Amino acid sequence: MMYQHILVAYDGSELAKTALTQAVCMVKEHPGTKLTVLHVIHFPNYIVGEAYFGALPSLEKEYAEFASLLNQDAEKAIEGLSGAEVEVRRGFRWKRYCHAPKRKGAT
Repeated sequence: MMYQHILVAYDGSELAKTALTQAVCMVKEHPGTKLTVLHVIHFPNYIVGEAYFGALPSLEKEYAEFASLLNQDAEKAIEGLSGAEVEVRRGFRWKRYCHAPKRKGAT
């Protein structure tokens, strides 16, 4: 087995779709390889002086709906692959991308 675990950061862009397609091909060529497709929802927060402003509930709903659509697209792309999963997490993108492989046991 050439790869143990492949992580694809997925945001629905053409580049992400290409990366996912490539990862699916790699998993098919190397059975036993795990594939995680990760989308991180980042709700913008603002600090003005000493005031903290979180995302508006309507904006959070919009982000969640968009994430659900991305999830459906990614699920279709990995359909039938053993050891493949789609994750949607909330937080800062760079922190989630950097730490996701360690939590999933990738090397």
